[in-house]
Amino acid sequence: MIPKLVKLLFALALILLILLALAFILVHPWQEPKDPVKIGTVTRVIDGDTFDIEGVGKVRLADVDCPEKGGEEGKAAAEYADNQLLGRKVALEITKDQDKYGRAIAHIYLLSPTGKIGAHFNKMIVVSGHAVIRDYPDTSTPDEWCPELLDRFPVMPYVPGQRMYEIPEWYGNDEDQDNWFGPLFSRSQKLNKIVTTSPT
Repeated sequence: MIPKLVKLLFALALILLILLALAFILVHPWQEPKDPVKIGTVTRVIDGDTFDIEGVGKVRLADVDCPEKGGEEGKAAAEYADNQLLGRKVALEITKDQDKYGRAIAHIYLLSPTGKIGAHFNKMIVVSGHAVIRDYPDTSTPDEWCPELLDRFPVMPYVPGQRMYEIPEWYGNDEDQDNWFGPLFSRSQKLNKIVTTSPT
């Protein structure tokens, strides 16, 4: 009698375990982990902070705002982006899959000919004087990706619907500036470590 009871209890415990496992799978379906970095070719520069990237679609720079393309500074920002990005392969660290305009929000990095992640374009366009840092909601925060720039390039307030046609004259104007080349690579070095240690 006892062996039959043990077998029955064992079978019930096994059935309960299977049911719990199925319930867990239904509540928490398996998802492929997101790639830390996507690679794509810039096929069109829309303006200084928005691009079409093959394999990704329309992409806007995270936490960066360039003047509108209708003004002189906006045209200069678009030309700078065009010279740096058009036709080049870039790495993207996507912080939001889609904003209300259907664009992915991302940090963009230049790639070396060997595929190594290089300069951080979000920082490049700010340091070049063609953009401001703006803390948009629901993306990364500037103190995560550019703390070394914030003394010289303070975060501009985000005002919904506000358009910028000129960068304020005082923005980034620092007579006693250091070498700003090094900070352009600080985040990309961390991403290179992630990419080289990620399973393929």
